[in-house]
Amino acid sequence: MINELDRCLERWLRAAVPLPSSVAEIGFDAPERDWESRRSTPLVDLFLYSLTPSKDRAARGSRVIQHEGGLARVQQSPMVEARYLISVWGGGPAVEHDLLGRIMNLLAASRAIPSEHLSDGMRALRPAPTLFLAPDQTTSATDLWAGLSVPPRPAVQLLVQIPSSAPVAIPANDPPTSLSLTTTDKSLPAARSRRRRRFGQTDASAVGGRAISPRGSAIIQDSGRYSVEADADEPITIEPPERTAQGTSGRDDG
Repeated sequence: MINELDRCLERWLRAAVPLPSSVAEIGFDAPERDWESRRSTPLVDLFLYSLTPSKDRAARGSRVIQHEGGLARVQQSPMVEARYLISVWGGGPAVEHDLLGRIMNLLAASRAIPSEHLSDGMRALRPAPTLFLAPDQTTSATDLWAGLSVPPRPAVQLLVQIPSSAPVAIPANDPPTSLSLTTTDKSLPAARSRRRRRFGQTDASAVGGRAISPRGSAIIQDSGRYSVEADADEPITIEPPERTAQGTSGRDDG
């Protein structure tokens, strides 16, 4: 996944800065102190120096989706934080500062890599990779240059939050369509209580409306699903949200 991220960043920068091959090379190696003296073409270096689990966006839960004609459960992958040190080498300070400034302006105005520059695997990630032009609170650029034994130079620190892997869809059972629950008081066997519920799903236009049966009604949720008091053979009427908004009383919102 990280190799795909590298390639997507390269395609985006080449198209959007722009950085055609005649203007600059793009690399991902750890910087070396003699690069500038042996560069004939400027090099834009995206050095991935840190890859850690995200503390702010931990993986939580799963979701059910339509998949290949049925339902599938997708477990959310753990989020990781990829941190890049972006620097420009060769061509003299004027060229280096111009290229770095254009890259910084692009990153500052963006929260994501545009879809047309993503690979199929990156496009399938949920949530989508997110970009932040922000300093690393634990490792400054000065610390990085010292660790690389390279004299300090202008650079940009880029943070990308990205799922650790592509989602994997696991076939899920169809949801129940009805439920019948009977309770009995042991001291009074004749005293029984029976609850019957119907489950269903409608299209997005009905979200916020009501599912109405002869025994009650229920609000249709954002997913389009509803659960209403009804027998299996009783009719269900879908009331659109504009009618529900006018207000009704005496109904069960079960």
